[in-house]
Amino acid sequence: ERCLLAARAHDIFRLLDADGSGTLGPEEIRNGLSQLGFDKKGRAGIDKLVKQADADGSGEIDINEFVDMISDAMNNGEMKESQMDLVEMMHDLLHEDEERRKNMVEGDSSCMLNPRELTSHTWDLAVAVILIFTVLSNPLSMAFEPVSERLFYFNVASDLIFCVDILKHFNTGYLNDGGFAVIDRWKVTKAYLLSWFLPDLIASIPIDLFLIGGSGSALRASKILKLLKLFRITKIIRLFRLSRLSHYFYEMRTAFEDYFKVQIPEGSVSIVYLFLYLLLLVHWTGCLNFMIARIYEFPEGCWVEVAGLVDARVSRQYAWCFFKGLAQMIGLGFEIPPVVNTSCIDTQFWCTMEHWTSLVCLYIGVTFYALLISNFEVIVQNANHSRINLREKLQTANDYMKAKHIPSHIREKVRNYFKIQFQEKGLSGKTFDEAAILQELTPNLREEITLYNQQ
Repeated sequence: ERCLLAARAHDIFRLLDADGSGTLGPEEIRNGLSQLGFDKKGRAGIDKLVKQADADGSGEIDINEFVDMISDAMNNGEMKESQMDLVEMMHDLLHEDEERRKNMVEGDSSCMLNPRELTSHTWDLAVAVILIFTVLSNPLSMAFEPVSERLFYFNVASDLIFCVDILKHFNTGYLNDGGFAVIDRWKVTKAYLLSWFLPDLIASIPIDLFLIGGSGSALRASKILKLLKLFRITKIIRLFRLSRLSHYFYEMRTAFEDYFKVQIPEGSVSIVYLFLYLLLLVHWTGCLNFMIARIYEFPEGCWVEVAGLVDARVSRQYAWCFFKGLAQMIGLGFEIPPVVNTSCIDTQFWCTMEHWTSLVCLYIGVTFYALLISNFEVIVQNANHSRINLREKLQTANDYMKAKHIPSHIREKVRNYFKIQFQEKGLSGKTFDEAAILQELTPNLREEITLYNQQ
């Protein structure tokens, strides 16, 4: 809010600074306010206002003194009419962006939520928190019966919330590439049906409700019940919904960097993401292996029965499931000694399921392992990108100076100049082309940054 206040104070300063001198006098402020439609009385108070704000006694105020004056006026409970003009002008500019964004709407269908509304953001954030919990809890519920019983109500409630979220998506607009909020019901429905509707629907079916009556031995042994339990694997689709949370993580990271005035290296962020993805995949694949054996009631020869984990505590069962999933992720599978990496040798249907589950997990593991190695290579190459640029500049400068037979003491000065530039002008040792960055911005943003850099 303070940054926005300072930016809008810069806007007012530019509007009032008719001659572009970079300073404002009392008469210049009076004329500017009159031209902008603020024709209230009390113009004489501006002289006193400027005098109070003029810290250096020059008779005029610069941009920093003006920002301080505006801040004091907005925080002052008893304002003079001249101050009220400035505060009113400030409020108008503070709400200018908000009003402009509200007007960027395409379509006017009734009973539709604007994607920029606080209600929509609050709901999306609540669903995102529930999504994180379900992505972690669903594999445990699928694999371990005691956990499934304890989380029954949570699983059903979360499924119903995701069903409501589907209805919400049909009644909430979306932002198009131009930044406009599309509130046309037909366009919203078409866009959702062609994108996330089917995965969301499959992953939101409350399968636990259909399994309530599965306590009887006859029903437990039925093929329909086994198929229903296998259908719970579709909950893995929720993993893909995590991609929708990326903008929340980015905003949290940006807010953290701005608040603590630090910069988190992009390579470090990528490594953390890869590590979390690895743990999540290991969590799911390990529980999936155990679930297949449990659905068929741990038949003789399955890896859970061979490892003696059928009657073990849930914590011990999960620990070995995690181990098995991790072994598959790194491509070891059946090759290392622990019995949890064994597999049945029969050709029954349950054994076929176990073989195919292990094979799919191994292929997923090999693919992710290759992705992990390639990403690490890219991260290492880009970690010292600025230093590589510095070495290239130094090499180019050295080649030039050798070709021109520049004396050695001058060469040393040139090299020191590049090193000092890298250490002092870069951000945390990073170099950048400021002119190229500013060229991509709008004139107003360029001017705001230039004025800030001149402080």
